[in-house]
Amino acid sequence: YHTTHYGPFRPSYFDTPVITTLIAVFASYTFAQESMMESLKNSMLETNGKMFLVPFSNAYSATVNTGFYHRAKVHRFLGFDVSAKVMFTSILDADKTFNFELSENQMDFDFSSALPGVVIDPVQLSFADLYYGEDTETATIFGSSGAALAPNRTHIEDRLRSQLIDQGINAQVVNQIDFSSFSGAVDTLHLPNGLDLPQFGLVVPQASIGLPLGFEATARGVKLNFAAENSDGSSTDVFLLMMGLGGRYSVSKTLSLPVDLAVGAFFQQVSLGQDSEELLSTVNSSYNLQVGKEFSPLWFRLGVYGDVAYEAGTVNISYTSQEFDTKIDFDFTTDPGLRYGAGFHLTLFPLTYLTGSFSKTETREIYSAGLGISLR
Repeated sequence: YHTTHYGPFRPSYFDTPVITTLIAVFASYTFAQESMMESLKNSMLETNGKMFLVPFSNAYSATVNTGFYHRAKVHRFLGFDVSAKVMFTSILDADKTFNFELSENQMDFDFSSALPGVVIDPVQLSFADLYYGEDTETATIFGSSGAALAPNRTHIEDRLRSQLIDQGINAQVVNQIDFSSFSGAVDTLHLPNGLDLPQFGLVVPQASIGLPLGFEATARGVKLNFAAENSDGSSTDVFLLMMGLGGRYSVSKTLSLPVDLAVGAFFQQVSLGQDSEELLSTVNSSYNLQVGKEFSPLWFRLGVYGDVAYEAGTVNISYTSQEFDTKIDFDFTTDPGLRYGAGFHLTLFPLTYLTGSFSKTETREIYSAGLGISLR
């Protein structure tokens, strides 16, 4: 007999116990242990690939849309600041597991050797038949241990027997076949482990400069090239490019308001890949409004603000499936919606500042902190 597997899963690739919150280290980590994308290439089809990665895209989008500003007041013309922002969010329990879709994968059983002289098409069973009755809850990229699904050999043999009879094979002939040799060829399905992260975070450098007429421009970015070690001792050349651009306009300067009021829009794109092939890309946008006030009670200066934003994002995964020798390309959107938050900045010494913020979307809470130098 002959069997052909469609979409088998390799043993876990995500067993390293510790991960930092730096985006470069996160990228390196996901490419380590034969890499997250190699795992996708070898095993994941579109439906399960989406469910495995959607928690990452949602957490990433919520985090990366944080920290573009730290006060409601915009820079005066040619005023500037340069800073490093740390943003992080907790991983929700709902982000750690999903139910693996068994109907997406299938397996062919060739009975030509068991039925010599009989012309018959291979019998095809979905993984829903092979692992009938198994609990399909397994880890996402943020989860812990992937599920191990044991084949239901009795169900497999019953389904093979009935399909042969449905193809017109005499029942007496079918009953003489040793179906255990076919069901015994089905292995336990080991689904990938996740990264087992309690939190997800980023560290991003950025700069802002004041423009004429009450406008302010902001840019942030990271460009990295590094080698990630694979489980077999070889290395993979990994690249990461993150770019963000945006701006704000001071409404309070135009209307002479007693508080600082500004509106802004920011756009970001990230590309992650290996060996010059882009495998994952994201595009995020944020449209926001800030209102705040600054005080100088003693020798220091304190500013507080509240903000609201509408955010959206898309993620593209593109790779060539080595198992199917076909191009797999799919997009999915992150959770769009409103974000509400508040923050502060504190100037204890000239030209320097500390900042912190808290914001909340419908599903998660995001925190940020920063350190920078500023000249108004």
